[in-house]
Amino acid sequence: MVRFLTLLAGLVVGVQGVEVVVSAPTARVELRLNGRVVAEASAPPWAMRCDFGRELHPGLLEVVAFDDEGHEVARDAQRINLPQSPAEAAIVPTVDDSGRVVAAQLTWTSPEFERPRSIKALLDGRPVAVDRACRVDLSAAAVGELHVLAVELEFSPELRLKRQLEFGTGFSGDASSDLTAVPVLVDGSSPLPPVESMAGWFTAGGDELRVTAVERERGRLVVVRDPGAEELLVRILAERKRVTREAGRGNAWLPLDLLDADDEIRVLEAEPVRPRGRARETLLFPYSKDGIPGGEGIIRAAVASNNDRLLGTGLMVSDAVAVAGLRAAEGNLRRAVLLLLGPQREDVSRIRPEAVRRFLGELRVPLVVWDLSGPAADAPPAWRPDVAIATLDDVTTASSGLRSLFRGQRIVWVAGDHLPQSFELGPAAKGIALVR
Repeated sequence: MVRFLTLLAGLVVGVQGVEVVVSAPTARVELRLNGRVVAEASAPPWAMRCDFGRELHPGLLEVVAFDDEGHEVARDAQRINLPQSPAEAAIVPTVDDSGRVVAAQLTWTSPEFERPRSIKALLDGRPVAVDRACRVDLSAAAVGELHVLAVELEFSPELRLKRQLEFGTGFSGDASSDLTAVPVLVDGSSPLPPVESMAGWFTAGGDELRVTAVERERGRLVVVRDPGAEELLVRILAERKRVTREAGRGNAWLPLDLLDADDEIRVLEAEPVRPRGRARETLLFPYSKDGIPGGEGIIRAAVASNNDRLLGTGLMVSDAVAVAGLRAAEGNLRRAVLLLLGPQREDVSRIRPEAVRRFLGELRVPLVVWDLSGPAADAPPAWRPDVAIATLDDVTTASSGLRSLFRGQRIVWVAGDHLPQSFELGPAAKGIALVR
């Protein structure tokens, strides 16, 4: 047995100490980052050091235990600089005496949810029943053929897990496997083909990936609010209310700063708070507990922030944008981060703006920057704002671009567990681009 004692959360960079706990017959452990051995230990205290580099990168940290003869006996893993799921799930096959898979048991664990609120199962693309014991009868599956059982467990609107079990002729694993979401942009010139016709569309590490589904999913815009932009936001909101009232009298509908009904908006403050009773180094960025419907507007969401003003730790725009990228990627939704940038002032972030841009690109989260510094000041040039915002008309024009960004996104599900930066388009891909 081997387990991590050190759990790395938040934004992980630089050299970090990592401690593990082991039991017999472990004689040696290796620490691996994205498959590369970075440290070893062969005696207590089973403590190692890992250099994660100077920039943020999504990663998989593994510890592998070996016995005296060099055989692997156990391993443990944790995801680094990636959204953390509050639940895990697996499909456990049941086999008969001949070794044939005849059923599948669905299992899960979550400290937050006792059980999923809904479970959907498809066998070779057709719905199949899940009984009260969360078991799927597979005895009717034809012998001598390859079959795929795909299961979706929904714990909340924000948390859905997808797992699949491949069994039968042509597949020897009979093991539950993850599915990974790949956000893409479609050009709209033609509909995407059936998944059966998408062979060769995606690769990871040079290996072709099998597409299992393409979905529109819901959308999430995470707005990072620089407090320096508040004065202009309040003025624009007042103008928005006036224009909306006048339009209402004439039964007119104005797009203004609205997103679609299936998109939600959440706000993250660029000044963190230090929670009481936590370590001095612990900083948290205030974040919306609930999403605001996209139809209520970006400006209203930004001004209606529930920040309790327990600030004073300093502006950290870069770090806030990095955290917002992780928040936007949660739940495998259509996604984007919008930075509302105020006048230039000291930023005490650990990460530089250009490095954060690269990190969000690896996460497959688009970043849009609005400059709300006003005519009498300059926005930080390192952020390279996409548009200057001074009036409601500016907001209306810029919001149209965000609506198009969300409407063009789709979520492609591929077999296997992959890091987001590993995806590439294959030679057969047409009419799409990877989200960056």
